Formats: sequence, structure tokens, C-alpha cells
Amino acid sequence: MKRKLLLLVVDDSPIILERLLPILLELPNVDEILVAHNYAEGKSVIESKDIDVAIFDINLPDKSGIELLRFAKEIRKDGLKVIMMTDDASDQKRTLCLNLKADFFINKFNGFEILPEIIAGINPGGH
Repeated sequence: MKRKLLLLVVDDSPIILERLLPILLELPNVDEILVAHNYAEGKSVIESKDIDVAIFDINLPDKSGIELLRFAKEIRKDGLKVIMMTDDASDQKRTLCLNLKADFFINKFNGFEILPEIIAGINPGGH
């Protein structure tokens, strides 16, 4: 049996988490979802768990999700997939995130419907 994905969602908005988590939990290839509410918590999870997919909000209360993307891609060179999610989906932020090796960049306002398709296409271990 194929291993299912371990996801990390880093977002400080209760409303977004309330909308997002049920969508992700319904996916057949998702095993578990860990939640962090800021950069420090997200960094700690990335250092201690073998996450397959991370979804980072750009606007976190303590540091930018872009800094978390930099950190994650620096220490996890093993195929960790990172989805950046923001309500400020400017071309400048999109370009910056993709240049920093984000795998996907979505707008919080209209991107939720594509998340299941994105995650369904990800295999554990980045293969």
C-alpha cells in the first residue's frame, strides 16, 4: 500500500484554517495534517517531522512565509513540495516565491478549489 502524505499548514487565520482543513482531510492521499500558526512553529515542525507538503501563508505574525519558504527549501532538499498561499497575490510576490523554489503559488480568495488537484498529484517523498 502506498504511503500517504504528511501535510503542514502554516497560517494564523482561524477562518482560513476552518475552510482549508476539511478540504485537505477529505483527500484520499493525505494521512495527517499538522498546523502551525506562525514562522517559529512552522520552522520547528519542518525541523522535526518528515513533511511531504507544506502550505505557507505569506503574511505570518512573526516573520514572512517567504522566509519560511527560504528556510524549508534550504534544509529540505529531498523533494518537499511547498505551496505558497496569500491574499496578496501580486505578480511581484508570485515571481519571488517561484524564484525561491515554491512549487505552487495560489490566491487565498480563489485558489482553494485547485488545492485538491495539486495535492492529488503529489507522491510521498517528492517522486
